[in-house]
Amino acid sequence: YIFQRYEELRAAFPGKEVVLTEVGWPSDGRQRGAAVPSRANQGAFLRTFAREAERRGVDYYVIEAFDQPWKMSFEGAIGAYWGLHDAGRRTKFPATGPLVDQPRWPWLTLAAIALAALPALLLLRRMRHLKPAGRLVLALLVQAAAAALIWAWQMHDSRYLTHVNVWLLGATLPAFLLLLTITLTEGLELCECLWTRGLRRRFQPCQGRSATARPAVSIHLPICNEPPDMVLRTLQALSRLDYPDFEVVVVDNNTADPALWRPVAEACRALGPRFAFHHLGHWPGYKAGALNRALQLSRPDAEIVALIDSDYRVERDWLTRLVPLFDDPEIALVQAPQDYRDNDGSAFKDFCFWEYAGFFHLGMVQRNERNAIIQHGTMVLLRRQAVEEAGGWAEWCICEDAELGFRLAARGYQSAYVPQSYGRGLLPDSFAAYKQQRFRWAFGAMQILKRHWRALLPRAHGALGFGQKYHYFAGWLPWIADGLHLAMTFLVLFWTVGLLAFPATFDYPLNLFIGALLAFLLFKLVKLLWLYSARIGCGLGSSLGAALAGLGLSHCVAKAVWCSLFTSEQPFRRTPKHEARPPLTAALAAVREEAGLLAVLWLAAAAILAARGAAEPAAHFWALLLVAQSLPYLAAIAMALLNALPRLARRQGARPPVEETG
Repeated sequence: YIFQRYEELRAAFPGKEVVLTEVGWPSDGRQRGAAVPSRANQGAFLRTFAREAERRGVDYYVIEAFDQPWKMSFEGAIGAYWGLHDAGRRTKFPATGPLVDQPRWPWLTLAAIALAALPALLLLRRMRHLKPAGRLVLALLVQAAAAALIWAWQMHDSRYLTHVNVWLLGATLPAFLLLLTITLTEGLELCECLWTRGLRRRFQPCQGRSATARPAVSIHLPICNEPPDMVLRTLQALSRLDYPDFEVVVVDNNTADPALWRPVAEACRALGPRFAFHHLGHWPGYKAGALNRALQLSRPDAEIVALIDSDYRVERDWLTRLVPLFDDPEIALVQAPQDYRDNDGSAFKDFCFWEYAGFFHLGMVQRNERNAIIQHGTMVLLRRQAVEEAGGWAEWCICEDAELGFRLAARGYQSAYVPQSYGRGLLPDSFAAYKQQRFRWAFGAMQILKRHWRALLPRAHGALGFGQKYHYFAGWLPWIADGLHLAMTFLVLFWTVGLLAFPATFDYPLNLFIGALLAFLLFKLVKLLWLYSARIGCGLGSSLGAALAGLGLSHCVAKAVWCSLFTSEQPFRRTPKHEARPPLTAALAAVREEAGLLAVLWLAAAAILAARGAAEPAAHFWALLLVAQSLPYLAAIAMALLNALPRLARRQGARPPVEETG
């Protein structure tokens, strides 16, 4: 192109001397069409041009001798990188020999290996229970994380940073580090689920043992504005328990309508002296306050406290099989998984079911290996003395169950998880209820973290071991990442406006960060499908449905995380039972925030492609990032539609219905 224009000038002005006053190629900056700025391309261009110019006898000036970062303020990032030498007067490429974009690559490679060596060795030393394949995968993940850190450092080290760039780096670096940390924790879970040598803490339900000498059990059933028919079926199932010595304490709190609680009171009287009903009226402390009152109302000789939700129908042998685990005096908590019985053939409930299953049959099993299970408030048995010594249920926390479990662990008690169902409840009937429940869990987890964060520090005094601290930290980390995702959504929208309105000031972030996000999303999906296939045994459709359901909860979890930063309390909102299928308008109203963010992100992607896509390949990567940021909001809308539209709700091959027992 240069010599084409040169010949045009010579033809237009024959006999005149022509001097090329600005010839060059940038070593960095924004790509334009097929023209890629890089050190190797800069060297290749200038070498080729110099040979041709010498052959033609052309006089020329190379633009320029040294990089001039000050030009970034009005030419954009590319204006700073036209020099043969950088701003520190270091030559960018050799006059002869191979051309490489990163001449320091051997040293950077060694740095990445050195950075990964010690963490990998320490981690593998603790992971001796893993098979060789698991240890290899874990070491490779640590090495990949170290390489990503070195890569990010060298890319910024070789660039000139403006105040805007520094601000962007400060905003994206924490997200990048969090992304790497979550990838490592997810990778560790993958390795421990697939390549462990065997479970070290395995608790089996007792088989065929006499229960005549077993301790008395007080079963607590808190209710609030629950449908009476549902509670009556729960009581009937409890009445059929084959355990010889138990009582049921039903505590109704804050139910104003007598038509809801009086049938339950009458049913308790009809079931006999083992069943006691207490109506508390306006009672403080929400569910935790009711449970503390139930503890006071329990039989003095009851050594074990059991807790179930009002919609659960327990198996006859629940207590007979699990209470004997308390023969170990160090065990204060025995937990069985939550399970569900209301399969109506809908894709919505099937996807919700399998999303829950991932926690109870993967996460909890692994947490049990390090005595770090989450107490989830139903199908749980507790040593009463331990609960009272710990101070009872925390009325300041809307996740009082998980909080009490944390305090019991911090006091040195052992817990036992038996991954076998002994009761089944009801799934949320609407996506709004599903979100409401997860908001409560996430907000409660942040309350616990704010109150007890000192106990999770590496050198904190207390009974929590390293493995317990790790699981609590790793378990809450994805929820914190959801909160960061929401912040990043607003950041990328703000940056898109800057790219469109002020192109000389705003430049595209490094593709490394965009690639890291897309690679993380792919890794999460592959991991979920792999584990669900290998350990849970559901089909591909249900595995993808579980991923869709979990992704659709991202926005409500993010809101819970951000609310927890600015508020210390939220009202306890029960998950409603036996709701009618919501109409389409109500379903869409439940995801109006997600729909708004989805629309804005897609419009931003379309705008950046329309304005810059033809000339700048980086615009396509930026649009891809905007679309990737929108996936959680798209998933939420998809779940709401599956919940509301009957013709989309039916699903072939869903879970078979659970038959009623007793």
